Amino acid sequence: MKTRSIQNLKKRAAGTHGFTLAEMLIVVAIIAILSGVAFVSVQTYRRSLAQLERDNIAKQFFIAAQNHLSATQMEAVPNADAYGTKGNYDDDDDKKVYYYVVTRGAVSEKGTDAFDRMLPYGAIDETVRAGGSYLIRYQPEAGIVMDVFYCSTSGTPNTFNHSISTSEYATLMGLTGAGNKAARRTFTAGGNSVLGWYGGAEAEVKTPLELKPPRIEVINAETLRVVVTDDPDNQKTAYLGKYSLKLIVTGNTSGAKKSFLLLKSANSTETEDQTGRVSGTYTVVLDDITAGGKHFSDLVSEVEGKTFIPGENITVQAMAYSTEEFSNIAYSPRRTTNSLFSGISDALGGASGGSDGIPDTASISNFRHLENLDKIVSNLDANDTSNKLNISAAVQIANLNWKTDDGAYWPSKTVVPSNGKTMAAGYSSQYYPVSPDYALSYDGKSHSITGVTASAANAGLFGAVSVNGSEIKNLELIDFTVTGTTNAGALAGSAANTAVTNVLARNTGKTGIAADITSAAGSAGGLIGSATGGSVTDCAAALIVNGGANAGGLIGTAGGTVTGCYAGGHTVNGAYDKEHYNVTATGTAGGLIGSFTGTGIEKCYSTCSVKGGTAGGLVGSASGTITNCYCTGLVSGTTEGAFAGSLSGTAQSCRYFEIINEREKKNGAAHAGYDYLTPLPNAGTAGGITAFDETTASYNGFVGAPSAWTSAKPYDTALVRYYGGRYDLQSVVRLGETTTGFAATHYGDWPAPEIFTINS
Repeated sequence: MKTRSIQNLKKRAAGTHGFTLAEMLIVVAIIAILSGVAFVSVQTYRRSLAQLERDNIAKQFFIAAQNHLSATQMEAVPNADAYGTKGNYDDDDDKKVYYYVVTRGAVSEKGTDAFDRMLPYGAIDETVRAGGSYLIRYQPEAGIVMDVFYCSTSGTPNTFNHSISTSEYATLMGLTGAGNKAARRTFTAGGNSVLGWYGGAEAEVKTPLELKPPRIEVINAETLRVVVTDDPDNQKTAYLGKYSLKLIVTGNTSGAKKSFLLLKSANSTETEDQTGRVSGTYTVVLDDITAGGKHFSDLVSEVEGKTFIPGENITVQAMAYSTEEFSNIAYSPRRTTNSLFSGISDALGGASGGSDGIPDTASISNFRHLENLDKIVSNLDANDTSNKLNISAAVQIANLNWKTDDGAYWPSKTVVPSNGKTMAAGYSSQYYPVSPDYALSYDGKSHSITGVTASAANAGLFGAVSVNGSEIKNLELIDFTVTGTTNAGALAGSAANTAVTNVLARNTGKTGIAADITSAAGSAGGLIGSATGGSVTDCAAALIVNGGANAGGLIGTAGGTVTGCYAGGHTVNGAYDKEHYNVTATGTAGGLIGSFTGTGIEKCYSTCSVKGGTAGGLVGSASGTITNCYCTGLVSGTTEGAFAGSLSGTAQSCRYFEIINEREKKNGAAHAGYDYLTPLPNAGTAGGITAFDETTASYNGFVGAPSAWTSAKPYDTALVRYYGGRYDLQSVVRLGETTTGFAATHYGDWPAPEIFTINS
């Protein structure tokens, strides 16, 4: 009994080892059959989904092509080849049927004109229009689209893709209609592709939507923006979800295009691009220099091989259309503007936008336009002439005020660089000093710029004008506050070999120690911090200047030539404030120029008071030749001169106001009365430097009769009382300069120490 039980247990244990080999093979076979069935089902399902997607795309193509064909007159095209390829299948020969094939945006053989008319840019999602492969068959005379076949050319799975060929036309004509749906699902040899189709009875035209044109407004101001307003009739309940609204931007020079979908139909898979919508109103911003990614240079073209060019003219147009229903195409009027500026014109006065290869001039009417002259801000490439757009000149066409009417500053946000750019060192204020990397010609046309506050390494309206041959002219700068860690000036921190003509920088009156122009270590000037070479002609400044190494009422450090210029001072009741000087520097300070190493200074003057280590009424230190110039300023310095603190050049016919700089003898010797501080080298020599108030006769001869006095704009009200607001000393015109510009009128104050005995 015991032995039998053990044997039974062994048999049971042996039975738990699993299936036999035959059983295992049966199981594997069953699994394989089930897997095969499942695989076939999954593949069929995936092909069905792919066909549904492609059929829907074919329908969108069909409706878009039909709507645009209805809006054009294809039969008016003189060249039949523009229709596409003549149909040659069954009854096509008798109906003037044509077709064309497009693969990834390229039209095969013929039909480019037909394509542009039926499927222009913006007619359908551009990724669809320029992708995939499709054939469109139509009758141009009747204006009817007959069939659209569509197949993707990329994507997953790749076996579903195909590029349609014109040689497949006859084959495709045999696959139309609902009865051939299965055949289209396994199109081409081996059934590798899935083909979409729409046409025939399925394409029966219903009563079309009657869309109304949207309205469009271009606002070229602190931001460049387009406002599109949909027509209220388009928003009727019966139309909702059936149409789309789109803005199309075209670069007139580049040919680049970009569309913004403002309103999408219910079945559209596109993403809307509007930046704000209020009651059917949409705003699209094309250039905002205060927002990253919103500069015009950030706009990406949807046309392959085309790139928008910063500074080119652009055309914008809005359209209401449908790819869901048959409808008209309702276009707004076209509007043209410039991408960076108020406008551009060529040297011949045309608005060509560079298409004729002639360099263009930008029109400036706000601060965005002005800032866009800098490549860091706008990515403007004025040195690239290959694109036939060479914007190397600018004309200001309006007065600019950094403060708005309500006292806010323009813009409300800090200027930021275009993508891939970095702001210049030291920039920390709202206004970004423009530093062109090309030879800029800027004409202010006698307009003004007011209230700018700038802080940078080279600070001013312009930071560093560094390319030889630049010129700036005919501009008035009012109430600037400029701080430079290196150089500072109302017009420019630094300028190299630049011609500056007829520019005035002034404040509207101030007393005390607060400076308008300040440099921490380099050069500060009322107009320019450091001017290397070039010329400054018929210019003036009437500002408080505080420099580091050098400071001048007009220019901190200057080379080249300075002609017909002046620096206007600030007085209180006709006298200088001995506690607060107009021009100060720890190094060299001059009423007109701090340090001069150029060719010559001619027909210039200064009425600024000066204090510095080396200080002079006209120049702190100078080489070169100074001719027919004078100064009136109170001077204080370790090394000081009523005319020049240090002069290694020559002076001819130059004068100074001696009585302003009376000094007691400094050697401590007994004396009666006072001794005068005389100028340094050349003082008292023939044709050198003399005091114009040495005698009453010489003073009266220098001042001249009141009939010779010239127009003045003093800050000190005492000067209005004493002189009726007229400048009694010699203006640049009386010094022999021929000009009717800003320098012909004296801005600022001057001393009147002998107000009760003048001309006596």
